[in-house]
Amino acid sequence: MTALPSFALVNAFSRTAFGGNPAAVVSSADPLDDTACAALAREFALPATAFVSGDAPTLRWFNASGELALCGHGTLAAAHILREAGRMRDGETITFASSAGPLPVRAEGDLLWLSLTAAGNEPVGHGHDLATSLGDAVNSVRRGAFDLIAEFSSAEEVAKLRPDFERLILAPGRGVIATAPAEGSDADYVLRFFAPRLGIDEDAVTATAHAAVAPLWAERLGRAALTGRQLSSRGGVVRSRLTGNSVEIAGEAVTLVQGELRSGWA
Repeated sequence: MTALPSFALVNAFSRTAFGGNPAAVVSSADPLDDTACAALAREFALPATAFVSGDAPTLRWFNASGELALCGHGTLAAAHILREAGRMRDGETITFASSAGPLPVRAEGDLLWLSLTAAGNEPVGHGHDLATSLGDAVNSVRRGAFDLIAEFSSAEEVAKLRPDFERLILAPGRGVIATAPAEGSDADYVLRFFAPRLGIDEDAVTATAHAAVAPLWAERLGRAALTGRQLSSRGGVVRSRLTGNSVEIAGEAVTLVQGELRSGWA
């Protein structure tokens, strides 16, 4: 077991540098206060900065806009740093305490499996007309635990989306997931995730978005284990499997930079 770096930059849901979704991970023996967390998140200016503290451990997530209610790729990044430091071995599970509840992450080979609640999604009317933001190709709209889910007929339609973010920011919820069946044999479905309310027009790889659509595609395809591809500029592959009332989301991660925060900054 080695000492945790006081900060690290991790590419989550990627096996190579500069892929997937970047997150900073800040480790400390005692929790940092809100002001310190917010200041560091603004300084790192990444989609998420994960703050890990204590032996339990406790986990929080911030970005430049403030504290996040839940961040899947930040959780994966934090677990990756703990695993690199020898705090979690293959086959073991570590459970983070968070404001979103207990978050277990299990190591299996090269993958880290994050367990999230399988929140239902129900068809909704066009209270916010996503056709004005995403185009007329929207087939149906569902409401997930955090986001609206817009379903399309083809991966090509999702790939070609050019959202009107000034309209999209008016959509209820955290953001909007665009999803469709995948074309080819390397994935079962595709998605893109837009969250202008969080200051992120398009997220690179979004674990909670995959957790939202995995039950939908599992029902359509008749199987519990799926592979999703996020069609962002960085791209990412997310594996999922349904187990009871949970969706397990898996991916790899790679550490790009790690170091120590200088004393006196707080």
